Amino acid sequence: MRAQDHMERIRRNEEQKRRPHPLRVAIVVVLAAIPVILIFGAVDKFLTAIQKYTASFESTPTQSEPQAEPPAPIESSSEPGMVFLQPNLEAGKTPPAKTDQKPPQGSEKK
Repeated sequence: MRAQDHMERIRRNEEQKRRPHPLRVAIVVVLAAIPVILIFGAVDKFLTAIQKYTASFESTPTQSEPQAEPPAPIESSSEPGMVFLQPNLEAGKTPPAKTDQKPPQGSEKK
């Protein structure tokens, strides 16, 4: 019987040596979690910055000067061949300025 008790005691000791200590397991898990948490935090901050950057383009800019009143509609004429031209003032765009430029010298026909 004594030999059998001794064998059981040796087997229990070997099982305890194979099983890692719980504190050691906890330390390894915490050390492994640190880079994972840092990466997730960095990705979150990056995505938040991108979201704020794109939101700045989507928001309408505040206009410092008041918008001009739209011109009164011009009544259509009953005379044929008469056309009234109106500038396109949508979204605060100004009509292009007229320039009196001569065509380039190379474009003359010979």
